[in-house]
Amino acid sequence: MKELTPQNRQSILFDAVRFPLIYLVLIIHVLPPDLKVLEWTFTDMNLYTWISEGISHNYGRMAVPTFFVISGYFFFFKLKDWTFDFYSNQLRKRVKTLLVPFLLWNTLLIGVTLAVFYSLEFLGIQHNNTLELFDEYNFFELQWMPIDLPLWYVRDLMCMVLLSPVFYFFFKYLRMIGVLLITLFYLSIWESEIPGFSSTAIYFFGIGAYWGIEKKSVLQELKALKWFSYILTPVLLLVATYYNGIEPYHEYVIRPCIIFSIVSFLFIMDSLLENDFVRQWCIRLSPMVFFVLAIHEFYIKNWLKGAFYRTPLGNSGWGMLLGYILMPLLAWLICVGIYKVWIKISPRTLAILTGDR
Repeated sequence: MKELTPQNRQSILFDAVRFPLIYLVLIIHVLPPDLKVLEWTFTDMNLYTWISEGISHNYGRMAVPTFFVISGYFFFFKLKDWTFDFYSNQLRKRVKTLLVPFLLWNTLLIGVTLAVFYSLEFLGIQHNNTLELFDEYNFFELQWMPIDLPLWYVRDLMCMVLLSPVFYFFFKYLRMIGVLLITLFYLSIWESEIPGFSSTAIYFFGIGAYWGIEKKSVLQELKALKWFSYILTPVLLLVATYYNGIEPYHEYVIRPCIIFSIVSFLFIMDSLLENDFVRQWCIRLSPMVFFVLAIHEFYIKNWLKGAFYRTPLGNSGWGMLLGYILMPLLAWLICVGIYKVWIKISPRTLAILTGDR
C-alpha cells in the first residue's frame, strides 16, 4: 500500500473490515443462540462444540460491536459544532439508510413466512412451520423485535442516532473521563432490557463517537494496546469459552475479551491490507454487507441448516465441524448470487432495500 495519511489509511481499514465482519456474523448464525456448557472429555463431538462455541458465541461477539464503533466514528467525524441543522440532517439521512430498509426487510420476512406457511398448508405438505410468533406479537412488535433478527443492529443503531446529542455533550465536556465512565458501565454487565438500548450499542457506538468527535486516528490511539491485545485476546477467549453458558462469570469475561478482540482484529486487518489483493477484494465486497446482513436470516436458519442436518454429516462431530465450515461459505455465495441477479434485474429496488449503499 502506498504511503497514506493516517486518516486515509483508517478510512480504507474501516471500509475493508466490513466483509470479514459480516462473514463472521454468518458463522455466528450457524449455531442457535443458546450457549452450551462445555465438557472436558475428548470426543469428536466435544471438539466440534468447543470450536464452534469458541468462535460463534465468544470471538464472534466482537463483530457487531465493531460495526457500532465504525458507525459512531463516521457519524461524528465531519462534525465541527453541534447544531440543530446537523442533527436534523443526520436524522433525515438515517430515515433513508436505516429506517426504510429496516421496515422493508422485516415486512418482507413477515410476508415470506406467511406465504410459505399457507402455501405448504394448501399443498398438503407436512412441515414443522408454525405461526406461534404471530399469535404472540402484533405486526408492530414483530417489526421492533425485529423478526429479521440480525437487524437488531440497525434497530439499536437508530436509537443511538437519536441519542447522538447526548453522546456529543457527554464527550465534549468529560472527554477521557467520559470514556472511562462508559467503559465501566459496559464492564458492569448491566442491561436496560429496553429493546434498542443495549449496553453493547451504547458503549461501542459511544467509543466510535468519541474518536469521531475528537478527530482521532483510531490505530494511533490504540497503538499502546497493540501487543497487549495480541496476548490478552486468546487468553480471555479461552477463559470465556471455558465459562461458556455459566452466568454471570461468562459475561464478566467475554466483555473485556470483546474489547481486546476488536483492538487485535483492527491491527491484524491493517497489516493484511498491505497486500493489494486482500485490500482490493475486501473493499470490492464491502457494498454487499448490508444486503447480506438483511437477507441471510431468510434461509440460513432453516434451509441450509435443515438440509445439512438431514445428511449423514449431522451424525458425527467431524461431520458437524465440516458443516460448520461449509454453511457460512454457502450462505455467502448464495447471498452474492442473489445480489448479482437482483442488481441486474431491479437495481433501484435493491438500492431502496439497502439504503442506497
